[in-house]
Amino acid sequence: EAMFKELFRKSGNKAYIADAYNGLRVVNISDPAQPVEISGLEWGSSNAIGIVTAGSQAYLADRKNGLRVINILDPAHPVQAGVFNRIDTARMVVTDGDYAYLAAGFKGARILDISNPAQPVEVGAYEFSGFAEIIKVVGERLYVCTNYSSNFGGMGVHVVDISNPAQPRQISYYDWVGECRGIAVVGSLGYFADAGGLKIVDFSDLANPLLLGNTQEWAGSIQIQDNLAYVARGPLGWKTYDITDPGDIQTVASVPEASGWTQDVKVVGSLAYVRVGDGIRIYSVSNPAAPALLSSYPVS
Repeated sequence: EAMFKELFRKSGNKAYIADAYNGLRVVNISDPAQPVEISGLEWGSSNAIGIVTAGSQAYLADRKNGLRVINILDPAHPVQAGVFNRIDTARMVVTDGDYAYLAAGFKGARILDISNPAQPVEVGAYEFSGFAEIIKVVGERLYVCTNYSSNFGGMGVHVVDISNPAQPRQISYYDWVGECRGIAVVGSLGYFADAGGLKIVDFSDLANPLLLGNTQEWAGSIQIQDNLAYVARGPLGWKTYDITDPGDIQTVASVPEASGWTQDVKVVGSLAYVRVGDGIRIYSVSNPAAPALLSSYPVS
């Protein structure tokens, strides 16, 4: 169930990995050809399925255990700083300034004040008829993908105004996204991944979102860099697309992965960090048309 969450974060020369039942793992990637694990942190019933880092803290969506805040000031000795467990599921977490935003299943999107990481406090929430699974914050907007629902109309992309965190309100909705697996947003354009493809939607007119392009092939997590979209594709590996013209998306590279489900792709500079079934692959993408494998690191 950890399929297309934010499973990996790079901060400096360290990689922070949400590793399900193994909790948090910290890997030194200063030499991309020879990554070395330097620490980890486990806890009872750990099921870390999403992670972000901000400053000296890592925030982990720990599924039924809620949100965990881990102090990573000393990456060799991470320690738990705080926890928020007043919800029955945490599927994904993102942060912006003093706030964390949780995709909390049928409990919708929860907004937490994390100005004191030791005591996250819920300050607002917005619930949907569908299951909040994937979430992205951009300025004063929160993009939330809801998947399966008690009624067909509950699935899709919801845009929520969070200018007042205590009173979030929905300002747009686009329903032609099925079981959403990934979100990226650049300006007024939203990029959404589902079994039907990578879809590019223009939200310039919030009342009438407009589909501009669709790859029409299975898509998962999305990373945008410049005019390229890096997309995890589960059993099909991962692809790089040229999205310069949203109406004419072109394949730049296709990389099959023989070692299981490709869950996440993160690109930093000229390196791509790819989470696959048995670990992390590090590729050079200095030539986007010809990704070159530099190393592999085992992760459960």
